Amino acid sequence: MNRRLDLIIYAICLLLLVGAASLWWRGIFPSGDELVLTPEDNPAWGDLEIGPGQPGQADHPGQTDQAGQTGHPDPTPHGDVQGRQAAGRDSPDAGSAGDLPEEDDNVIFVHIAGAVEAPGVYKLKQGQRLYEALELAVPLEDADLDYLNLAGILYDQDKIYVPKKGEFSGSGSPVAGTSSPGQGSGYGTGGSGYGSSRTGSGSASAGVSFPININTATARELEALPGIGPAKAAAIIEFRSQRGPFDRKEDIKKVSGIGEATYSKIEPLITVR
Repeated sequence: MNRRLDLIIYAICLLLLVGAASLWWRGIFPSGDELVLTPEDNPAWGDLEIGPGQPGQADHPGQTDQAGQTGHPDPTPHGDVQGRQAAGRDSPDAGSAGDLPEEDDNVIFVHIAGAVEAPGVYKLKQGQRLYEALELAVPLEDADLDYLNLAGILYDQDKIYVPKKGEFSGSGSPVAGTSSPGQGSGYGTGGSGYGSSRTGSGSASAGVSFPININTATARELEALPGIGPAKAAAIIEFRSQRGPFDRKEDIKKVSGIGEATYSKIEPLITVR
């Protein structure tokens, strides 16, 4: 009788131990239905493939429709934020705000004006030719391209002026293709500029190439400009010998006798280097 009672007591103790062990085990390792994701493992809300009304699944993370189980959604979608942060760290294309692309040294900006369909500033590559820029600006039917050296190399800050046919026929002066060339453009006389003279023999502008550097131009070269005669050419040379070279093209208006009207005529034909 006592032995039988002992066996019953042992059996009850064993059941209690098994139950306690089971509770401890479930507390350490929850089942799949009770598994809770940490913020680091929580997927972005927008990436959950859970449709409404599916049994055993929630319409929002943290909620469930299983009997006896309720939950509350995390007010902050940790996974969404951390996922984007992780993607930014792991993505080879991602960069900080300070990693902005540097401007290409080979990029130049050229101003095209005159007889073209689309005048304005164009972004080109260093070393491109004038004809390539005109393909973008599209010269008008009455544009006189014979005045321009279409093979001329473009430089940063160049200004291309495309004249109309007969625009300068009355002045007997050639038309330049550019003004305001960038540093190192190498413009000069003897055919190095975009514009070239095609006036008859005996003209003051015969053999003069444009644009003319007013800081080094001779009296003969200055007289090739429309509205500039021997007196004004001498005044320009005298002005720069006393005050030094011109810093800008507009400074030539400081010379006595050269006003806005004259400057508007010669502006496309001159440069400062």
